[in-house]
Amino acid sequence: MPESIERFDIRLPANAKRLLVEAAEVSGNTLTGLVLNAALDKARDILQTHRHFTLSAAERC
Repeated sequence: MPESIERFDIRLPANAKRLLVEAAEVSGNTLTGLVLNAALDKARDILQTHRHFTLSAAERC
């Protein structure tokens, strides 16, 4: 069964949007794809660091 698609709205300064649009065009990506991939990469990094830190603290006790 396919995963449902949800909408996520964001407000940002015009110059930030222009920068993101330009980066998306240069990379051959859509604005949605660029922002989604970057956000997911950052979320994974944060969670991995948090989980690693939590496990390390538990192991020391």
